[in-house]
Amino acid sequence: MDFLLIDDESITLFLYKKLFQLEGLSDKVIAFDDPEEALEFLQQQISSGQVPQVIFLDLNMPKISGWDLLRALEPYEEQLQAKCLIYLLTSSLDPSDIARAKEHPLVTELIHKPLDRHIIHKVQKNMRGSR
Repeated sequence: MDFLLIDDESITLFLYKKLFQLEGLSDKVIAFDDPEEALEFLQQQISSGQVPQVIFLDLNMPKISGWDLLRALEPYEEQLQAKCLIYLLTSSLDPSDIARAKEHPLVTELIHKPLDRHIIHKVQKNMRGSR
């Protein structure tokens, strides 16, 4: 698994999966529309030494926010920083979100929705550069 998508909107996940399919990456994506399930999956993966290369994490979700999920991942910060790029996805233009994302040690970048092929190519380039 190279990419993990976490977004509470199933239509958004559907569109992102189609985008990854068009880019020839569909076999490298796992998606969750429930952030709590995603967190449990991630914790299991990290504990077994399997960390996704990239996480696309929706910032605004009703059960737990992207910020809450990041807080829950703080005990795994060392393992994640060494192997994983985390991109926050948001439709928000709130400057405090942008500032907070820049300061968070696990966040690579905040990306304004929607994902597109140019962003995916940029992320792939960052993946190659971080190895």
